[in-house]
Formats: sequence, C-alpha cells, structure tokens
Amino acid sequence: MIIRSGHNIEPGVIEDALMRHPDVQFANYGMGWFLASYKGHYRVEHGGNIDGFSASTCFFPSDSLGIVVLVNQNGSTVPAIVRNLIADRMLGTSQTDWSKELLTESEKNKKEAQEAKAKASSSRKTGTKPSHYLEEFEGKYSHPGYGTMNLFVKKDSLFAKTPHMTFWLKHFHYDIFQPFELGEKGIDTTANKELRFSFHTALLGEIQGVSINGMEPSLSKPLEFSRQPGVKEISPEELKKYEGEYVLGGMTAKVFIKGGKTLFMFVPGQPEYELIYLGKDKFAVKVLSGYMAQFEGDSRITAMNFIQPNGTFKALRK
Repeated sequence: MIIRSGHNIEPGVIEDALMRHPDVQFANYGMGWFLASYKGHYRVEHGGNIDGFSASTCFFPSDSLGIVVLVNQNGSTVPAIVRNLIADRMLGTSQTDWSKELLTESEKNKKEAQEAKAKASSSRKTGTKPSHYLEEFEGKYSHPGYGTMNLFVKKDSLFAKTPHMTFWLKHFHYDIFQPFELGEKGIDTTANKELRFSFHTALLGEIQGVSINGMEPSLSKPLEFSRQPGVKEISPEELKKYEGEYVLGGMTAKVFIKGGKTLFMFVPGQPEYELIYLGKDKFAVKVLSGYMAQFEGDSRITAMNFIQPNGTFKALRK
C-alpha cells in the first residue's frame, strides 16, 4: 500500500528509479516518510527544500545508521548524492558512481528541455497579434485553489502580479502569452519555458478568463482563472454626468450615485445594481457577468446602451 499524504509523486517516477536501480526495492511512501530497501538495507528517508536550502534526513533502522545532509542551495540534488555515497561506505555495499549518474541524468534532462523548447518555438504562428488592446486584458483573475492575480499594463507591456511575484507577459501568438518572472535584476528569460497564458473571449467580445498550462505538470488540463474587469479611477464629480433617467420602450431605468462615490442602476422589478467603471463611459454590472452599460454623448450624456448576452439595447436619456 502506498500512502502519499500531502505529496505529488509524478506517475512513473518510482517505477523508473526501480528499473535503473534494481537493488533499491519497494520504493513507497508511508506515515510521512519515503520507504525503500536500499541494496538490501531498510531505509527511511525524507528531503526538504526552502528558498536557499535543501536537506535530506535518512535512517537505516536495522543498521543503527542515521545520515543528515544540509546544503545552502535551493532544490539541490547534492543531499541525495552525498547521502548515497555515505550509505555505500558505511553499509559496506557495492559502490555506485552517483556523481556520474547525476551528470548523465542532468545532460539527458537538458537535451529534453532543448528539444521541448525547439518544439514549442516551431509551433509558434508568426505575424499574429492579440484580438484586444492590452488594456482590455487588465483585471483580476481568480481560481478557487490558487487565489487571485492582477493583470495590468505598464507602458507597452502586460504584467501579471501574484501575491509573491510579478510576471512580464510576452506575446506568443494570437491571444496566448508566455510569462517571464520579473525580479530585482530584471526579466528572467531562463525560466517558465513551458508556461502559457491562453485568454478566452466571451460572446460579447470581452476577455472572460485565462487558462494556464504547465503550473501543475501532473494535471491533464490547464488551470482556469475567471476574470473580473479592472476598476478604473473616477471622481464623484465625473460620475454626476451619468445620473438621470433612461427610457427604453415603456421602461425607465434610473442611474444615481449612492454613498457619495458609487454609481448604481435601478431597473423596475429588479434590485439595485452597482456599476464598476471600466473607462471610456463604460461600466460593468458588478454581480452580473457579461452585463455592461455603455453611455453615449460628448458634452452631455444622451443615451445608455444595455449590453448583455442576448443583445444590446439603447435607452434614451430623459
């Protein structure tokens, strides 16, 4: 029985290790520890990583042997190599050239990464451009398990800011972007080679969300983030020009300011709807996805368009 409490072990990893090292047997995970028969010796082990540090704690209960390796490097393979070298000597087992194996595996992974990069580059469609202006991608994108990130435009570039880091989104093709981490020393173009942000457009033409592949390699489908349009700044004085009554057929909708700084719309027979300013006389209905109000007029607002999934309806101002 394999218990993988709190750990994601990619399919085939254990099986591959057993094929390469038949003397490391029954590699399982139980009670918070990795369990194995290492060259005929019962081994209990667990590693750990945190920014700037890596570790391995290992016990051979039947041999009264314990090995702890600590290194000042994040995600390092050194603890496992040192642990195995010490174990081979202390247990008197056959000597495996673990350093040579690490080098071989590293070169293999590097080659596969280069091939994947070449494949990704070859699939890129040149001469394309996004279907929207970059400002129209702005907003908050949320996932129930991964939280919220904020997309914003600075100068001529699109950025994604999470609680822990910021990414520059480079246009790849169509509405697909490639993220690169933005650090203190600038943009890191060596990481996130496989990540892609693929934006989706709703029926009304606005960006409604983004799919991100590569965040969780063990998942067969990309992670889906839904979009809430970005809120633009607007003063209470500017909001006053939208107040009034708008007539559509026999219905009159009222637009008014509430609380001194928030615009609301009231349609007979429905609750009051808060309007979120998107810029250029356009507002989103806060609680209704895909519903917007677009005001018309130059020096004076003369009409309001109700933009919704079943069409656009124009109401004239009284």
